[in-house]
Amino acid sequence: MTSKTEAVLQALETRLKTIATSTRRVLRDEGVPQEIPADGLVMLHDGDPGEPEELLGGQGPYLYAHEAEIDLIVQEAKPAVRAAKFDALKVAVAGALDADLTLGGA
Repeated sequence: MTSKTEAVLQALETRLKTIATSTRRVLRDEGVPQEIPADGLVMLHDGDPGEPEELLGGQGPYLYAHEAEIDLIVQEAKPAVRAAKFDALKVAVAGALDADLTLGGA
């Protein structure tokens, strides 16, 4: 059985992978590869749930704020081209997330 957290992270990874192409990669919890694809790299990091917030004086329930992180990486010598590639990558990620804000109900 998969935890709710893992189900959400898998759904987020699946959503992000909709923008992957032969020149754009999406990775989850991996190191930065030696070569960055021409149209960029999207890296999903699972993050850390941190310490729980206790409600009702420590009697429960407990609330966790788990934040996943998404790194966007582009590589280009010319600043204007690099900025354009980075903007295109941001737009692609935003479009992928906007297409399914509930991550399939996860």
